[in-house]
Amino acid sequence: MALVRKNVMVDPEQLRQLAKIYGKSESETIRIAIDRLLHVEEVRAAAEALRRRGGLDDVFGRTQTNTKAG
Repeated sequence: MALVRKNVMVDPEQLRQLAKIYGKSESETIRIAIDRLLHVEEVRAAAEALRRRGGLDDVFGRTQTNTKAG
């Protein structure tokens, strides 16, 4: 991965808090945050594609509601 210098506007306190949580530098924290957000979007897009195809089949019948009285 090639890195380039970018000038970004961020809330410095939020960045410090996140960097402390990750135990990383502020630059590394931004890279981690971007990577995680890209992953979230990839999962969201996959879930949306699955939804458009009709979702998952419950082959074990575990999500069907039991309508018989007790």
